[in-house]
This record gives sequence, C-alpha cells and structure tokens, in this order.
Amino acid sequence: MLATRLRNFPIVASRNPVDLINSAKRLFRNSISPVGPLVESDHLLRGVWSPDFSVGYIESDLQVRVSAAPSSGSYFLNFGVAGQLRAACHGEDASLSDLHGTVFNPGDSQELHPGPCVSG
Repeated sequence: MLATRLRNFPIVASRNPVDLINSAKRLFRNSISPVGPLVESDHLLRGVWSPDFSVGYIESDLQVRVSAAPSSGSYFLNFGVAGQLRAACHGEDASLSDLHGTVFNPGDSQELHPGPCVSG
C-alpha cells in the first residue's frame, strides 16, 4: 500500500541520501540538512507543488532538520504514515503516526527521526 501514496508524482528514488536532501529542499523550499551520518540506503520522495503549496511523501531512514525562514510563511503538517516518526521542536518531542500529527509554525526548526520518542 505504501507505493500508492503519490505514486504518480515521483521526484527521486535513490540510494544516495544527498539526492533525497537536495530534492526535498526544492520541493519544500526550506533548508533541510541531515542529523547524524549520511547513510546509503533506499530513499524515496514523491510530491507535488504549486507557488503557494507543496505536499510530499518521504520514505527513508534518514534523520533530518528542517528550518524555515519566518518570512516564508510555511507551515508544516507532519504524520508518520508508515510506522512512527519522532518530531522535535523547541525541546519538545512528539511521536507521530497515521493518527497523530503535528503542525509547525513558520520559522520553526524541526528535527524528524524515524521511530518513536525515547522516554527519558
């Protein structure tokens, strides 16, 4: 079923994490950088964009930091559509799933990590 999400809108399918990062930067028009080492594995990005809106689906084990300029006006709505995704922002962590998401405000810097929150 995962292959059906935005299946008609492929952007990149690569084992090179730099390909994913560069393509995601263009799609979401924000700064995206890796958190931790760049590991070669399967990376997939599908999406669509218009001048005022973009939506994308990333399938990857890569951990990333997304930073948006406050002037961009970009809001991010994130879900972990397959498994769990941990989102961190302003020292707070949230576990995202297909039932639980988060909204990040313009200018927020967020980190996205595959897997659930780690309880401390």
